[in-house]
Amino acid sequence: MSSTSDIRHQLWVLGLIRATEAIAWTSTFPYAYFMIRSFEVPEHDIAFYAGALVAVFTFGEFLTGVVWARVSDRIGRKPTALVGIFCGFVTAFTLGLSRSVAVVIASRAFGGLFNPNVGLVVMLFVIAKAFSLFLGGLLADPAALYPSIFPPNSAWTSYPYLLPNLAVSLLQVLTFILALLVLQETHPRMRDIIKHGTYAPLAEDAAGLEAEVSATEEHPLEDFQREEEQRDGAQKRAFTFQVILQILAVSLLAFHKVASDSLMGTFLALDSGGNGGDNKSTADGAATRANISFPHSSVGFGFDTRTIGIIFLTEANSRAAIQPTAIPWFISKLGALRAFRWVLGLYPATYIVTPFIPKIPSPFHFVLLLLDLWIKAAFSSVGYICSAVL
Repeated sequence: MSSTSDIRHQLWVLGLIRATEAIAWTSTFPYAYFMIRSFEVPEHDIAFYAGALVAVFTFGEFLTGVVWARVSDRIGRKPTALVGIFCGFVTAFTLGLSRSVAVVIASRAFGGLFNPNVGLVVMLFVIAKAFSLFLGGLLADPAALYPSIFPPNSAWTSYPYLLPNLAVSLLQVLTFILALLVLQETHPRMRDIIKHGTYAPLAEDAAGLEAEVSATEEHPLEDFQREEEQRDGAQKRAFTFQVILQILAVSLLAFHKVASDSLMGTFLALDSGGNGGDNKSTADGAATRANISFPHSSVGFGFDTRTIGIIFLTEANSRAAIQPTAIPWFISKLGALRAFRWVLGLYPATYIVTPFIPKIPSPFHFVLLLLDLWIKAAFSSVGYICSAVL
């Protein structure tokens, strides 16, 4: 990097890559329920498939994250990032044109398996999530929300979820162009070879490599064994009991946070009869609810995609507002360990309250819903930050 300005440009491009991925992932949350229902899936199975849209993507990232990291060591960080952006474009475009559950699941799985960027860049996720939730809710099914602009019996009616994914695809194209032209290679052995998408081996690189080889040829076996011993020792020292406990804790935190996010869209879409606004109930669904003996709520809010997107936007905005302000103050007052324990102890109470919020008279139920989402956002943020500190 030649100057501070160059570094800033790199950081902005990296942030855009991460933001684009976050938008592609979370923009489906507001309309996932309606999308699955449009495929004539039984009502009692919609929540399962809506959750699967989230699960297959993140599970695909889990399966191939290490693989893509090793690929980036071979071909460089920049080419790997470009592959991820291109695959994100393919995923968004095919998702918008999907006409069945199988195609939707396959599209999301492809997006997760061929997404190396989650391990390469880690910026601007909160801001991007706020934008993506609003985008998904605002643009889904435009023929129903904006009939004067998007006429019925058109392509927007046949593919009601094409518009939000088309917006994501265009953002992916913009990100790809910027990454191709501006992003520089950061791999130590390749940053001087790969520049702006072109390969230009330099004489000093070859000379340096030759010197490195000649230096290790004197005692190659001893050097190799020493490096292996140092690497093994560093790994053993890194994974202490404390670190293992924190990995387990943050994994469980992420587990129920993502599960809650994926189910909340369905909960907000279900109407007061629990049927997503179409007042049609399946016998199996009714029987299933009748067999549940413990107290429960079988009603939702009946919001459309636009309202759901706005609700999710308020949650993301609240998180963005408190992360640099209230949360550091809270953790500094209690300490990371005490704050972490308080959050984990109080978190389950929010899930117990959530199903009964629709039974509260209007407009108080809407206020309580926002408070519930904001409190969960604050708890999860404190949990992740405290875990990282610990």
